Amino acid sequence: MSSRLKAHAETDAAVPRAVEVVRAVEAPAQEVWKALTDPAIISQWFGAVSSEIKVGERLSLEFGDGDFYVLDILEVDPPRTLKYCWRFLSIGPVETITWRIRAKEGGCLVIVTDSEPYRAQEEAHQRKSTWLDFTKRLERFLRKGNPTSYSWRGEFNGSIELAGERAALWHQVIKPEKSAWWFPLGSADLKAETSFTIADGIEPSEFQIRAVEFDCPNRAQFSLNSKDWLHPTTFNLTLRPRGHDLLLTVSHFGWEAINWPDDYQKQQRVRFSKLWIKSLLRFTLDYVRRGEIPKITPDQLNARLGQSGLHIFDSNPPSHWENGHIPGATYIGPVAFTPDTLPQDKSATLVFYCASAM
Repeated sequence: MSSRLKAHAETDAAVPRAVEVVRAVEAPAQEVWKALTDPAIISQWFGAVSSEIKVGERLSLEFGDGDFYVLDILEVDPPRTLKYCWRFLSIGPVETITWRIRAKEGGCLVIVTDSEPYRAQEEAHQRKSTWLDFTKRLERFLRKGNPTSYSWRGEFNGSIELAGERAALWHQVIKPEKSAWWFPLGSADLKAETSFTIADGIEPSEFQIRAVEFDCPNRAQFSLNSKDWLHPTTFNLTLRPRGHDLLLTVSHFGWEAINWPDDYQKQQRVRFSKLWIKSLLRFTLDYVRRGEIPKITPDQLNARLGQSGLHIFDSNPPSHWENGHIPGATYIGPVAFTPDTLPQDKSATLVFYCASAM
């Protein structure tokens, strides 16, 4: 087997649910580094990057089909190490991605580690497959010089993290009187066949929704159709444990069969991706508000600085922290953190702040 085809992935026991992929490439380290950090080159094998890659920068990586990641750059050490955290669709769980380049005879090794402390074992296997594909595209681009980026992906997947009891949360997700404030298709009775209108200026605007499967409080599957489509699409709502919390996931697929041409399929996929992202974000914000999480004003916090039992955490990108932060704050950055970061005193007051609304 050629060295450039050699790749493997394994779970690193030191980092919960970390996936590591190693791929040999027949290219010098500097060339690989440019492929990982030059926006013009990244777009040839991965996706479109919104700005220059440098420490403290927040940028987006977009794939042109409604999917994107929001990145916070943590470390740039050319041509050896690139580290960032990213969130899929800006609302998914935070993952920490580390690229390492190690020179060897005839080229170099590209090592990428994707760590996320609460992902399930099944998700770890899925991430393994994803990174094997990503690095294969990188290797092929470096070897042939031809673009290897995706055209578009047939399935939308979006997730948000929630805390609470599963049955109660499922009630908020599904019940018509509860779901109206977040569900993109209106206050439909999800257990009955319903017609509805989406007024976003894109055709078609009239749709029908029908429940296919209901496994409360875990999973529900629906058929979504239009008279202008040859075949319906399918979307699933699932709510499953994630660490100490829950993960609400929307999967929407079947775009390749709705009608021709390919551009039309992609347009509808992008359209519903935006609807689902907006709806999941609305659910998250409203969920937080309904949870009545206490807030504190800057003046109130300033008056309490130095008091015992008060712990302040800064979740901004590194550049914000370096430019200035609240005295006595603990820096946790935009990456995921474990309960060990928090004080042992359960009665302590915890204050988290960030420049972003989310």
